[in-house]
Amino acid sequence: MKPQKPVAMQLFERWVVVFVIVWSALSVFYGVTFVGMAEGIALPLMALFMFFVGRWMLFVILIVQKRNSAISRKLWDFVIYFFWGGSIISFFYFLVSGIFASEENYTYFLIAVSPFVLGPALGASKMWEQRFEYQ
Repeated sequence: MKPQKPVAMQLFERWVVVFVIVWSALSVFYGVTFVGMAEGIALPLMALFMFFVGRWMLFVILIVQKRNSAISRKLWDFVIYFFWGGSIISFFYFLVSGIFASEENYTYFLIAVSPFVLGPALGASKMWEQRFEYQ
């Protein structure tokens, strides 16, 4: 019997896409209302696009590395947890940097685009099952 995926990763996979879409929708509403039409639409859409591209990019990188015979299960686990945890920490870093930024438009930029770094975390979480191919 395979061990189950960690509960945090299961919850993350289930809710992160909804979170990013809602975040982008709220960012569009706030941006169009208070910042400007161009930035208010472009930045959240860019963040949404980069979220899905980041997921795909990490997914492709890990698939290519899966063919590497030098990777053990322990190293695979480390890589998955590194990208998953690092992306979540980066999200909070961007968010806090945006909240405490001194310039108003820069603040909106960092807050609106902060969830794009969760894309690689979703890609790493989806690749967790591949760990059973290693011994």
